[in-house]
Amino acid sequence: MINQDTGELRLKLIPNEEIKFASERVDFQFWVGATDEDGLHAYVPVTVVALPEGYQASEIQPQNSTFFVKEDMPIGSLITTFRVTHMENPKFRVVSFNDEYFQVDEKGNLLTKARLDHEDKHTVS
Repeated sequence: MINQDTGELRLKLIPNEEIKFASERVDFQFWVGATDEDGLHAYVPVTVVALPEGYQASEIQPQNSTFFVKEDMPIGSLITTFRVTHMENPKFRVVSFNDEYFQVDEKGNLLTKARLDHEDKHTVS
């Protein structure tokens, strides 16, 4: 639940309901949007991870997963570099349907793998 005045985000459970941990974590994924009186809008994907008590989470940094790039940038262009906490020798990969456009190398560098063209695909997700 999002407080419309402050933007505070709170997890809302059905009364007497608990989060059941079938594995080491439970992921909640959703979008948060903001609009103004003139119709301007912005959206951001949000992931909330609920962990069992005492569990040490590994995190990928940066946490901001929105990066603005120019279309037609050269193949192999660096977008960002990811770092992982609480993990030795991580193996990175793109986990989505976009592995034809992006790749992550062994150092955590997110790179373009194909030409990004606004006219080819309006939204790549």
